[in-house]
Amino acid sequence: MTNPITDLLLSTARHDPATLAAMGDGPSRLVVVDDPDGSLALAATQWGVPVHVRCASRAAALAVQAAVAGTDIPVTGEWPDPAEHRKGSASGPTLVLAHLPKSLRGVESLAHAAADLGQQTPKTSAPQDVVLVGGARLKYMTPTMNEVLMQRFEHVHATRAQRKSRCLVASGPRPHVDRTPIQNPVHAEGVDLTLCAVGDVFNGAEADHGSLLLLDALADHGPDTPQLIHDLGCGNGLLTAWLAHRFPEAHIVASDDSRDAVASTRATLTASFTGPHEDRVQVSWQDRASDEPPASTDLVVLNPPFHRGGAIDTDLSTKLIDAGVRLLRPGGQLWVVYNSHLRHRRHLEQYGRVEQMARDPRFTVVRMTYDRWS
Repeated sequence: MTNPITDLLLSTARHDPATLAAMGDGPSRLVVVDDPDGSLALAATQWGVPVHVRCASRAAALAVQAAVAGTDIPVTGEWPDPAEHRKGSASGPTLVLAHLPKSLRGVESLAHAAADLGQQTPKTSAPQDVVLVGGARLKYMTPTMNEVLMQRFEHVHATRAQRKSRCLVASGPRPHVDRTPIQNPVHAEGVDLTLCAVGDVFNGAEADHGSLLLLDALADHGPDTPQLIHDLGCGNGLLTAWLAHRFPEAHIVASDDSRDAVASTRATLTASFTGPHEDRVQVSWQDRASDEPPASTDLVVLNPPFHRGGAIDTDLSTKLIDAGVRLLRPGGQLWVVYNSHLRHRRHLEQYGRVEQMARDPRFTVVRMTYDRWS
């Protein structure tokens, strides 16, 4: 069965009169946001223009799918630079196709990112138009979403509902607006931090309970002098910033598949440090630390997601655990916090000795010491 939101997004972009009027002769580039199964971006290659996918993992898979399908349309995981608008005679708008976030904060972040693609820069002679087509299930949509989009677009309209889904279409980007990330001071295991939230990052600018339980256990039982640390799935940067304070001599890599998470972690580090930190803390947008060398890391920390939409799905958690193990040197440690009803311990035990370091009614923290011969 096809995804009803994806089907409606494609139908709206191809047939909705107001959308077609806004696009004129067609788009000159295309951006796909939050494509759950890759079908939206693959279909988008039929427009014959470069496709940008705002997801590192999806972009890599789509490049392979596009090659198998016999298309030479470039598919990239990089968010396009407004200054690098497609050169040549094409002058159509940028078309953004998106599965809308459920939160208003996420919709706001999407609206700003999309509208900024049309801004005039020193390398462009005039502002470019942007057409944003965002779809969602009716039960998750509110009239306030229209108001949020209108903060950055001149024209916003809703399509008719189909298969319990609807699209919002926005065009005519308004001028760029400087935004300050949401900030929240927190005290975590002896360290004062300022958490920042950009867009739809998990838990906003709040310290989630699972991460705090992990930090409590790390403070008491963590390694003494790890040289290289990786925060796998860094979210709002709580773990990264705490680790940077706790281990001032270590080099730290923080990575996430979410653009909003990467931006949030960078903002948290800037707000939480009075001096320079960039020389020893690297924040990277990548899928499951795929760009990092194997057997290189002393300590990996992981607070993995276990939901896909509204359903429990531990497949991503398992893949992240495997990715964390790939990074470890022999004798290195992987610290994982997860919901206590899940059964990640058995999976971890195939890689080394597993010890429970903390547990409460909701969460469990374990430490796996890697033995490559397990």
